[in-house]
Amino acid sequence: MYVRSCDVGAKLGEKIVGQAAVFIGYRKAFGFYRLNNYMRNPLADSLAKFSFEPSNLVATTLLKGKTAEEAHERSREAMRRNLQYLLSSKASELERQCATPLWWNYKYQVLHGDREARLQA
Repeated sequence: MYVRSCDVGAKLGEKIVGQAAVFIGYRKAFGFYRLNNYMRNPLADSLAKFSFEPSNLVATTLLKGKTAEEAHERSREAMRRNLQYLLSSKASELERQCATPLWWNYKYQVLHGDREARLQA
């Protein structure tokens, strides 16, 4: 099970593992910055993408039949790449502000349960 929801990974995630093989989510609030004119379409938002694209990799990696651990690590690697960009001189001042919530997501994304679990067809 994958959940992009605030604080679910702290306690509920561990309890969910009793019902499902695995849980990937966040122990604290999922963070992102956004531009106001993209409120209804965060995937098109040039700021929100720094948090949402790595997070979406969890679901897309699982759908491709990879393990929970591969999905979790693929997401975290994308966050690291985004952080490297955001902390570089290539990032705009506005983009650099996205580093804080992205680091938060990186720090608090959790994997509970069977790391080798895969979606069953």
